[in-house]
Amino acid sequence: MEPNALDDIVIGPASLERQRAALELVLRDVPLEDRPRVVQQTMLAAAAGERSLDGLLVATRGGQVVGAVWAEMQPGRTAGVWAPQVAGPQAKGIAGALLARLAEELRAHHVQMAQALVAPDAQQSAETFRDAGFEHLTDLLYLVSTTGQFPTAPVARDLTLEPVLPQSEARLAAIIDATYEQTLDCPRLNGVRDCRDVLAGYRATSHDDTSDWFLARRGERDVGCLLLARHDEIETWEVVYMGLALDARGAGLGAELARQAQWQVRRAGGDRLVLAVDTANEPAVKAYAAAGFVTFDRRRVFVRFLDG
Repeated sequence: MEPNALDDIVIGPASLERQRAALELVLRDVPLEDRPRVVQQTMLAAAAGERSLDGLLVATRGGQVVGAVWAEMQPGRTAGVWAPQVAGPQAKGIAGALLARLAEELRAHHVQMAQALVAPDAQQSAETFRDAGFEHLTDLLYLVSTTGQFPTAPVARDLTLEPVLPQSEARLAAIIDATYEQTLDCPRLNGVRDCRDVLAGYRATSHDDTSDWFLARRGERDVGCLLLARHDEIETWEVVYMGLALDARGAGLGAELARQAQWQVRRAGGDRLVLAVDTANEPAVKAYAAAGFVTFDRRRVFVRFLDG
């Protein structure tokens, strides 16, 4: 590419009148028949303050939108990034320029970590993120279990679940820190983020409803936690986070905790439970399989750390 080949490209935040065009471009991997509905729902959610378009950037040439990227800023100083999309020539250069400007915007909003989920066969998106300073963190398996795999009676328990209350949140933070010790679940993130930011992210995923968060106790000790979230709009429950302290692993308690999660969902009238797990975390993958979870999707995780 010539040094000045992008001189006619202007990159900046999407104005209100350009948001629809930008979203239609950045969400073009959504099936064509669904895209108008998804774009409209996204704009309505943003207008209601439920989603953020502060990280929606456009590249324009001659006043026309030719590229877009979207980083949705989230509590906990993180942002989820959709791959930049470019219509027309010079796609690689424009995509790179969009991600470079996006990093500036995210730093200005004090975002610490940007994360992108890329389909295994999306090589061009993976290369674009790598060129922009993102690293391939790991691969995630997305697992689901439904009513047919749920226990029909309370699980025989070595673990007792205790609801997390405001007065027990310090214990929750302590046990979450303990579960990260020698974890196989995205170990590259250990020590990168403050536990307060991590908890803020978990709260956002749970819509600030912690009524289905539990401490896992063995005897008189906290040995793990189970954080569940209801997503009524898609009739699905999610394991936001589940973990065990190092000295509680290797005794089959992971499978028991997964079964207890299913039982909690059944008790609440739910019939679908989903979660994501690092493909490298073989013990967890086996524990979920033993509880009847099956894979329905897979994504590559690319991250860029923006401060510190």
